[in-house]
Amino acid sequence: MYDRALIVLGSAAYAFEAGVSSVLRVLESFSVEGVDLYASGFAVKEAERVRDVVARLTGVEVRVSEAPQDYRKAYQLFRDGLSGSSIAVPTAGSAASIIGLTMAAAEKGALVAHVYFPFGPWTGMFYPFVPRYIQPVQVSRPPGSLGGVKVDWEKARALMGELGWPRLWEMLGGLALGLNELDAELYVSTDLPDYPMLTLRVRSGVFEGRASTQLSLILGVKELMKTELWGKDADKRLPQPAGEKSSSIATPQVTRKSLEKFLEIALSHLARAEKFEEDISRVGDCFWRLLGFRVLRLEGEGDVIIDTNLVYNGVHLLSQGYKGRIMVPYCVMVELLNKRSQAKTPLSKLCEHTVFLAFEALLRSAYLIPSDTWFCDAVLPRLDPLTLEKATLVTADKASYELWNNMYRNLKVKAMLIDENSYSRPDTATLHHAMLTLYAVLTGYTGDLSKQV
Repeated sequence: MYDRALIVLGSAAYAFEAGVSSVLRVLESFSVEGVDLYASGFAVKEAERVRDVVARLTGVEVRVSEAPQDYRKAYQLFRDGLSGSSIAVPTAGSAASIIGLTMAAAEKGALVAHVYFPFGPWTGMFYPFVPRYIQPVQVSRPPGSLGGVKVDWEKARALMGELGWPRLWEMLGGLALGLNELDAELYVSTDLPDYPMLTLRVRSGVFEGRASTQLSLILGVKELMKTELWGKDADKRLPQPAGEKSSSIATPQVTRKSLEKFLEIALSHLARAEKFEEDISRVGDCFWRLLGFRVLRLEGEGDVIIDTNLVYNGVHLLSQGYKGRIMVPYCVMVELLNKRSQAKTPLSKLCEHTVFLAFEALLRSAYLIPSDTWFCDAVLPRLDPLTLEKATLVTADKASYELWNNMYRNLKVKAMLIDENSYSRPDTATLHHAMLTLYAVLTGYTGDLSKQV
């Protein structure tokens, strides 16, 4: 048992999210008698929100106080509040608080615990709506014992419904919540913990007398979730498979070829049942960059105005971390809705629907700007001149890029072409995000996908 956990909060961005994750991860990992949350002046209101959420999900009362701006004063304050039986958590604090708390913890012999944040596409989400293993805890020495207060999962589900998140975030957050409930591992270590292997496995065959396709999510060696994608309602439509087929994709290495093979088995029954001769590789093309198996990188920090194809290339995954503004002309929404309405086959509907989910997530942090309701390649160079003067048009379409440079030179349009060199391999946290999003998308439409999408 630890007497208190002393946690500082003062990160310039996402203070609320950092605070909730820090407090909840410490509370469930260690048995503590109380929690003190010291926030920089600008973050006090966010700390009070953290206090309310923690009380709601765990029943634990967190004391909120304002932290000094000078590290020497912070050191004196924290030194008086710490003992050898305390926990100090400096991760989310301001520079002054981190220095003061670390110095005080070293003097008093307190356990120092760092809660890691994945950032990237996880930015803006927080525990328990992020997998626990994505936010591991690193400690300065082996703790005496592990295990503390459990999160009330039902209250967490109710809270997520009140956050106003876009649907893609809700799907991913709900999946992460279920993972955390099923996985008992706390992921606390003196070393920076490695992320466990995450595997998606699909099996297609005759199970319990009927044709069925099942999707499993495996963490390490533990199968935590198994979902029947379609079976009961598909009995009369699906031909009986000649034999069982299976495929899997796993971190840290997912190739385009392995993704397409995985999707072929997962979606082939759907295409066959509806008698569509669909090229399943098209769905692989759709998901490869859209979900983040390859990550779009934008050079520079200035404002950008995106073409529609940037949505298909996963711009929503970097929107919260990009230092400039990402501006979305209204014509992008028009084109996406048009493409969605024209999708006729089950797989194309699934792709276009997922693209629109990504677009909704993009709008959480990007800026929707007025434009004509026409094709973007013709509309973008004729946006408001004051807007164009301070931003760069970005497209992955070489024809549009050449059109803007050749026909609209008098408008002084600045344009950027996205090519193969604009993408990179995802880091581990981003790859896990892509895998879990794929699982969420596929299991979000169980049964007759062709009608639900």
